[in-house]
Amino acid sequence: MSLHSLISSSSSSFLFSFFFILCFSLSDAEQNPEASLLYSWLHSSSPTPSSLSLFNWNSIDNTPCNNWTFITCSPQGFVTEIDIQSVQIELSLPKNLPELRSLQKLTISGANITGALPESLGDCLGLTVLDLSSNGLVGEIPWSLSKLRNLETLILNSNQLAGKIPPEISKCSKLKNLILFDNLLTGTIPPEIGKLSDLEVIRIGGNKEISGKIPPEIGDCSNLTVLGLAETSVSGDLPSSIGKLKKLQTLSIYTTMISGEIPSDLGNCSELVDIFLYENSLSGSIPREIGKLAKLEQLFLWQNSLVGGIPEEIGNCSNLKMIDLSLNLLSGSIPISIGHLSFLEEFMISDNKISGSIPTTISNCSSLVQLQLDKNQISGLIPSELGTLTKLTLFFAWSNQLEGSIPPGLAD
Repeated sequence: MSLHSLISSSSSSFLFSFFFILCFSLSDAEQNPEASLLYSWLHSSSPTPSSLSLFNWNSIDNTPCNNWTFITCSPQGFVTEIDIQSVQIELSLPKNLPELRSLQKLTISGANITGALPESLGDCLGLTVLDLSSNGLVGEIPWSLSKLRNLETLILNSNQLAGKIPPEISKCSKLKNLILFDNLLTGTIPPEIGKLSDLEVIRIGGNKEISGKIPPEIGDCSNLTVLGLAETSVSGDLPSSIGKLKKLQTLSIYTTMISGEIPSDLGNCSELVDIFLYENSLSGSIPREIGKLAKLEQLFLWQNSLVGGIPEEIGNCSNLKMIDLSLNLLSGSIPISIGHLSFLEEFMISDNKISGSIPTTISNCSSLVQLQLDKNQISGLIPSELGTLTKLTLFFAWSNQLEGSIPPGLAD
């Protein structure tokens, strides 16, 4: 073979190899557009987020499914989950997230994400979890989220989101957790929320401008375990339909403008553990049906305008640990049945019109740590049996009509 032929052959071989490698590299890059999307997002601001946790999001490793932090992929190599928590990245959300077609869970929490929620989020049709809590998000909750028919968890708390809760959210028929507390939301609670029959948790508290009545349709959320509307401006009566929530464990509607009576239907919520209805304008008496709540542990009704007596049936709530009925207009005597509450740690009824004597049965509350009876009309002697309450560290009884001496055990 001539020298010319040899050189020509070698050049052809080199060029072929070069173009093969080049085409392979281009093909490889084209097969990983998700890596390009994520890398471009991370570098969309100047300076780039400096967190060491993100150092392996680089252009050299073009496969996020290999070892990129916070990324989970399917067996086929597509991004299914982004989970970034407590990492300061200080970016806005990319509008092209729907290009991650297999994305099911998006969690970017405590990352100082700013800007508005892009309408395009509604096109991430595979999402089951969307958690963008504890960031600096502004603007409104886009109605387009209603297109997320597989969404089970929506967590947007602790941002600066404004505007109304979109009634279209009711189209997310699989939604179980709706967590929007501590934002700047306004308007009313949409009655369409009652269509979310799978809903387990509603937390909308801390949005001080949310107003209007609590929609009775909320009673149709038959799987609800947590109802949190505290520190809002909701008003009107507590709807009796709350009694339909047979799985409800926590009722948290404190520091609001609700008024009227506590519905007796509340006694039908047999799973209730916590009732937080303090700092409202509730009136009427404490319903006797409260005694049906065998699992109740905390009953906070302080600073309302409740009247009548403390129902004797309260002694049936054998798991009660804390009772605070202070700052009301309650009258009558302390029920003898209070002695049935062996787990009771705090019993606070200050600033009422309670009369009669301190029942000796209260000495059966062997777990009692705080007993606050001050500013009432209680009379008679302080029972010596109170001296047997070895865990009692705080006993307030001034501004009453008590007489006699302090029992030796209490004085110690």
